[in-house]
Parts: sequence; structure tokens; C-alpha cells
Amino acid sequence: MDLCPEPEDALRRVPTGRYEAIVVDCDAGTGGAALLKTLRAEPSCKSSIFFAVVTKSTSMRQAFDLGANFLLEKPLSLDRALRCFRAAYGLIQAERRRYYRHRLSIPVDLDGKDIPAIYARSTNLSSSGMAIAVKGPLSTGSTVRARFELPNTAERFDVTCLVLWVRNEQAGLHFSNLSNRTRAILLAWLSARMEEEETSNSNPGSRPRSSS
Repeated sequence: MDLCPEPEDALRRVPTGRYEAIVVDCDAGTGGAALLKTLRAEPSCKSSIFFAVVTKSTSMRQAFDLGANFLLEKPLSLDRALRCFRAAYGLIQAERRRYYRHRLSIPVDLDGKDIPAIYARSTNLSSSGMAIAVKGPLSTGSTVRARFELPNTAERFDVTCLVLWVRNEQAGLHFSNLSNRTRAILLAWLSARMEEEETSNSNPGSRPRSSS
């Protein structure tokens, strides 16, 4: 959690990171209403959940028009705040799973219409694609087939991918033809890894597990 006492602090920090939730005090005189509108327009905040803290000086309609997803009314109480955060938790979890990337080093076999077979290794995996370390003739915008197996599963993935970027012997692949069954297996595997990491983070004495 990051605390920004002044709007300028938030304007410097928020665009350079990815925040799942942002709480903005929209009281008159704080600059919060303008800040909420500005941050909502930031590309890095496109999927963030915004909570607007409001009083009579900022109406509910105004707060929603500025980009708020949820409202916290002053005077604040723990009970009302917890109810609001619980209501938003499902949305935050859904976005977290969508953007979650798991560090993963496994063999990936590539081939394509205009390229020979290439051996690569993944560096991270998400529900929509993977980053790989590769030495070979890949080019941005090309289409390749990627074959790999996830640790502790019997599933052999064979997917068509779009090469999104290539630089410094690294490349980003976007999965373009996952079947419903394969996507469900991938999402279940990633959800389990995310929960393991969250458990590890909430128990500092435990060792985080890595996949290889």
C-alpha cells in the first residue's frame, strides 16, 4: 500500500505502476476530484478499481462521472468501509488473475511457416501469453506454434501465438487459439500459483515456491 498525502505525489507515482485499487479523497479543497478524473484517464489505471471518499460537497453522481467504481461516504466507519471493500474484492481478484504473471522456466518448442524449429525457455506465463528467452529468427507480428507442458499437469499445450515483441533475445507471445478446455486448465493452474504466492506473502517465514 502506498500513501500519497498530496495529489502531486499520486500523479508522480501512480502512472509508473499498476495499482489494483485506488482510494481518492474528493473533499473540496483537496484537489481529489480533479485527481480522480486525471488518474482514471491514465493507461496504467485502466483496470484499477477506484474508491471515491465523498461528502456533500461532491455528490455521488459527480463521483461516478469522474470515474469512481465505489463510494465511501464521510463520516467514515469501519463497518461501512469493510462492506464496500468486500463488494469490490471480487472485481479486484478478477483483474488480478487477468494480469497475473507467474515466473516460470520451462522448455518451449516453436515452429512456424517461415521459420525452422526453435528451442526456447519461458520466463513468465499469464492467461493470455508468455515471455520467452529465445535465440532464433523471430519477428514482431509473425505467427508461431508453441508447445509446452506445465509443471505437475498432464496437459500438453499446442497453441498458435502472435509474436508481440522481440528484443535482446527475448520475445513476447500472445495465445490466439486456446480452446475452452485448455484455457480452463491454464487459469486453474495460474490461480493455484497466485494463491500460493499470496499465502507466502502473508506468512513471511514461509518460503515462496517456484516453478521450473
